[in-house]
Formats: sequence, structure tokens, C-alpha cells
Amino acid sequence: MLNATNLKTELISALDGINNATDAHNAFSTALFDYIKDNAEITGAYVGTVGGNPDPFNGAYAWKIASADDIIGQIETLSDWETNIQTALATIALVSMEQTQTITIAEQPTITIGTLDVDMSSLPDTQDSAIQIVASNIINAITNTIFTTTPSATSTGGGGGIVTFSGII
Repeated sequence: MLNATNLKTELISALDGINNATDAHNAFSTALFDYIKDNAEITGAYVGTVGGNPDPFNGAYAWKIASADDIIGQIETLSDWETNIQTALATIALVSMEQTQTITIAEQPTITIGTLDVDMSSLPDTQDSAIQIVASNIINAITNTIFTTTPSATSTGGGGGIVTFSGII
């Protein structure tokens, strides 16, 4: 499950001792996506049939993230940086089989990441408070993801149907 304070801790740890922008950018990107892959769960409901009858495996399931694109290049403005992170997050790909290894999606869902709007108007005066704002806004954007497709899926019981994804937690 995603948690802004835990993400902040990971980001600060990744940035510790780095003294140049390129290395900081790379460390931030790696830490962000490692944290998301390790902690995010994508929730969804499978509804299918077997031989014209409801599939006994119909129900709620959780998937893990397999991959996402890295944040590309260094960015000069906060607005461009926010857009760049949203673009990278929108490439999230799921592990095709959910965690109980019962339901397999046939294709990746199309997602729209929630708005990322990092507001530093409070002028945080420590790395801790600044990164907490960043982490909170990233987690908020991720948990407000909208899934715009319902991928076809199969169950280990021989059923076929669809998965309606409900969110990333």
C-alpha cells in the first residue's frame, strides 16, 4: 500500500550524499519507481462466465506493477517536472496474473494518472518538509488514477470475462 511518508523516506535516502543534478535526478527516478513497484496494488473486479454460468472465481483481486518508464531527462521548471512524472507514471504496466494467480488479464488497461500539482508556496525550509510535499502529491496523483478500459481476462477455472480496475492503493 502506498504511503507518502514512506515514499519521502525512500526519496531522501536515495538522494543522500548526491551533489549533482544528474545523479540526483537518476536517484530520485529510481527510488520513486522502485517504491511504487514494491508497494502499489492495483485493485479490480473480475466478472466472467464458464460454460454460460457465472465463473466461481468472480470477485475482487489485486495486481502488482511490473514496470513503468523512467522519468526522462532533467527538467527546468516545476510544471514541466510534474508533467514529466505524470507521463512516466501513465506507462505503468501490470503483472498480467494477479497476486493469488487465479485471474490473468489479456491486455494492459489504459490509465490516466491524477493531476500532479506540487505546491511549494509554503516555502518549506528543510529537505524533509519539501520532499514530504512532493511525496504526498505524487501519492495523491497515483491514487486518483482513472482506468479507462476493461481488459479481457481468464480464470484458472477456465472462465473468461473482464476486469474492471478500481484504483491504485
